[in-house]
Amino acid sequence: MGVEHVKAERVRHVRQKYRNIGIDWLSKNFSGFFSAHCFSSQFPTAEFLLLKKFTPFDKDFPRDRAWEHWSRFVNIDHDFRSWTCSSVPSLKFSFDAARRDQISNHMTVALRWDTLSDEDLKTNGGDSLGSQTYFANKRLDGIIARYALAAYLRELLRSLKETWTCRVFVPPHVLV
Repeated sequence: MGVEHVKAERVRHVRQKYRNIGIDWLSKNFSGFFSAHCFSSQFPTAEFLLLKKFTPFDKDFPRDRAWEHWSRFVNIDHDFRSWTCSSVPSLKFSFDAARRDQISNHMTVALRWDTLSDEDLKTNGGDSLGSQTYFANKRLDGIIARYALAAYLRELLRSLKETWTCRVFVPPHVLV
């Protein structure tokens, strides 16, 4: 394997490790549908990437960017049918970015912090990670909660389909 493949595999492994830590914590502390009925691979998750000097999910990405560029390892190197915040164009998210790693029910949120206006920075209250996370969450305006609901409905439908498929047909004369 080449150096780029080793890097990509290590990044994928670390991301999966932290995703699993979050899933385990939620399953233990907030029991519910996903922890009771879903494998960890179907648990809805989101990750927040805070960036400087790089535009995530760029529709106009440079065509001469090398395929081994770091952004490819975290799946933010292309558009991936991403959504862009109308009031903050450097805040974007995508559900499709995780499909490269074959992760279902995963949302990637990315914010390029260094392009925000002075007004955004002033009203936000600083450069702390908490301030930056709050800034992004405030602009996502319930999208993550709706996403979790959609994931719940998808998994419920999948569960119903599996139950229906696994049902055994018993002819009426056998029941008598």
